[in-house]
Amino acid sequence: YKLIFHDRESDGLTFDHITGVFVDGQEIETGWELIAAPEDGCTFEVVFQDLKTVEAVHGGSEIAVEYISVLNENAVIGVPGNPNEMRMEYSNNPTDETSTGFTPSDKVVVFTYEVIVEKTDESGEKLPGAAFSLEKWVIDEEYPGGHWVEVPGEIAEDEGSGLGRAQTI
Repeated sequence: YKLIFHDRESDGLTFDHITGVFVDGQEIETGWELIAAPEDGCTFEVVFQDLKTVEAVHGGSEIAVEYISVLNENAVIGVPGNPNEMRMEYSNNPTDETSTGFTPSDKVVVFTYEVIVEKTDESGEKLPGAAFSLEKWVIDEEYPGGHWVEVPGEIAEDEGSGLGRAQTI
């Protein structure tokens, strides 16, 4: 029984790597293959040639693929964003190994925004050379109550203006 995850990213996204393939919440290392540049126009595919040979799989199993893609220099800032579409192909006839069907496509949109900030003193004068960082509040296993984490991206000052531009990509 074949199962293929087809993923198609817009020009503003770059596929980086698979972070894990999971069956019922448990990561598996074998039974699947990454196709990085398939001929069907997808960005990448994760292919299970025969789910019956994957030991962890049983009727009703939930299979998940996690991966990282990054916004690149072609990313659209703001609306309409950077679409990413995924659909699955699956065997649909046990007597014909070549017969497959498709799920409807699922589309998500990744947004990025440019933020322009200006640091000033108490009288409203711009502060040239002011430093900027962009952070987000994260809750994780190490800090269940949450903590601030610096967001990777480009932060640059317009020379001598006191204006900073932060763009996370």
